[in-house]
Amino acid sequence: MLGWLAAHRQIDSAEEPHMTRFVVPAAASIVVGLLLGAAAVFGVSLMVQQDTKPPITAGDPASSVLNRVEYGDRS
Repeated sequence: MLGWLAAHRQIDSAEEPHMTRFVVPAAASIVVGLLLGAAAVFGVSLMVQQDTKPPITAGDPASSVLNRVEYGDRS
């Protein structure tokens, strides 16, 4: 029985490219999807890590010029 199937089932060379036309784009799509996913995870984790306020250093309030407007020399 198997001998008959092997003798009558000849694989044409035209049948093989159909499979590669599906497998190659699918594999490329998987690779691109994995790379984009890894880049997205890395980018989001980097943004979350850098989303912090800088430390506030306490100083002498009398010497602070943060709320005083200095217009410069008007002569």
